[in-house]
Amino acid sequence: PAGMHTIGGVPRKVAEFLGLDHPEKYTGHCLRRSGASMVAESAGNLLPVKQIGGWKSSRVAERYIEASVKSKMAVAAMIPLAGPSNIHSTPNGAVASSSTAGLMISGNSNCTIE
Repeated sequence: PAGMHTIGGVPRKVAEFLGLDHPEKYTGHCLRRSGASMVAESAGNLLPVKQIGGWKSSRVAERYIEASVKSKMAVAAMIPLAGPSNIHSTPNGAVASSSTAGLMISGNSNCTIE
C-alpha cells in the first residue's frame, strides 16, 4: 500500500531518474505546489486552490492566484495602449506587443525587449 511518505518520495525519485541537480530538494511539497499552481492557472478563483492545497486560510491560496499567468494577463489587458495591441502567453510569462510608433516605456528593470 502507498502511504503518505511513499507518495512524498516520488518527486525525489523522478528527479534522480531525470538526473536533475539536488534531487533531495524535490519533495512531496512540490506536488502540492504544482497542483495548486495548475488549478490557479485553469480555475482562476480561490475555492478550488484552497481545496487542492488543503488550506483553510485564503491567504496562502491567494498567492497562487496572483502569481498565475492568467491573472497577470488580465491585469496587463487593463493597461491602455495608444494603438492596436496583442497580449499573449508564452512559457516564460505574458507578452504584450503594440504597433503604435513612439510608445515610451520607462522606469522598468529586469525586462527583456525583443
